[in-house]
Amino acid sequence: MNPTNHTDSVIEEHLRECDECAREGLPAALLNEQLRAATVPVDPNLLSRRAWPALGAALAARAADNLRRRAARGVLLSLLPLAAVLAYDVWVLQVLHSFLDSIFPSQLATWIVVNYAAAIVLLLGATYAAIPLLVARQTAPPLEVHR
Repeated sequence: MNPTNHTDSVIEEHLRECDECAREGLPAALLNEQLRAATVPVDPNLLSRRAWPALGAALAARAADNLRRRAARGVLLSLLPLAAVLAYDVWVLQVLHSFLDSIFPSQLATWIVVNYAAAIVLLLGATYAAIPLLVARQTAPPLEVHR
């Protein structure tokens, strides 16, 4: 349905139903011609060139807020099982220390367990440090391939 035809029919119907407008004789045809002639040329490229600089900062701020929220949500969700993982690691370290203490001298067993614990702490730290990077990678637009 053409909106112009619909508008014309609505105006004509109003002119038939309204006594005052029918008496006055609204210049509907003249108004319609003037409205159709009054067009504004639009240059979409010019509008885009003007809009992007104005919107760039707002879009960047919104993207940064979205990234922060997603990273915080990812870190918080990953912290939920951390207590169980740490309790299990402490139990494994105790079992390992008691086993090694029965085979090696006490100082060597403690040294091995402490180094193993340091490796676990390093791996957990690297894992939790990677969460915001992985979230940022998921939200980033795909790289374009230019040929």
